[in-house]
Amino acid sequence: MDHPRPKVFRQIPKEMFEPTKALAANQGLYNGFLAAGLIWSIWIEIRPGNST
Repeated sequence: MDHPRPKVFRQIPKEMFEPTKALAANQGLYNGFLAAGLIWSIWIEIRPGNST
């Protein structure tokens, strides 16, 4: 099934999508852990009973 691509991706050859799929998934996982770490660090700072 051929889906229309967003305008920004039209200059990237179709052949590049499949080989870079794992890289995109890895980037998404990295961003998820980065966000979790940021939320965790904020939660540690504002939780009740924190003496720092």
